[in-house]
Amino acid sequence: MIYGAIPAAGKINFALWLINRLEKKQEVKVVTDQRNSPTLNTSLAEMILEVVEKRQTGTFHLAGAEPVTRYEFAQRIAETFDLDSEFIIPVSSETMSWLANRPRDSSLNVEKAVRTLKKGPVQAREALERMKKKCNGQRKELALSRAIHLQQIIFASFPRVASILACKHE
Repeated sequence: MIYGAIPAAGKINFALWLINRLEKKQEVKVVTDQRNSPTLNTSLAEMILEVVEKRQTGTFHLAGAEPVTRYEFAQRIAETFDLDSEFIIPVSSETMSWLANRPRDSSLNVEKAVRTLKKGPVQAREALERMKKKCNGQRKELALSRAIHLQQIIFASFPRVASILACKHE
């Protein structure tokens, strides 16, 4: 499972989806019996770049450093983003009505990447902290962008206000 602060190709990832639901205080059913290697997209990019730059050969499993269940990962997301985990409802995958069956364990063995790469696989907690910083930065940028846009609308709608404010700054 690849996740990050920005949706890829317009598709929201599990972490962003969960954060959105928990911020709205909506219940989320998350399976307890599926393990995978959650991978921060920027960490994955760094590892791929290093493999290419070092001209490494062979098979590399590039993923998060630790296999966790989706439920465990959801709990860590809630903890990192200071969200209420009581809305995360543990369920068995048998109770889910998915179109396709999911494997119980799709985690990857990242030992070779750990041994070989300087910017190797990252633990989930560290990766989520990186994501949180990126999300907080984006929220600040978005707020500033909205404020500037609002200011532009006001000035365009009320030219007299703009001229008065401009005179006060001279």
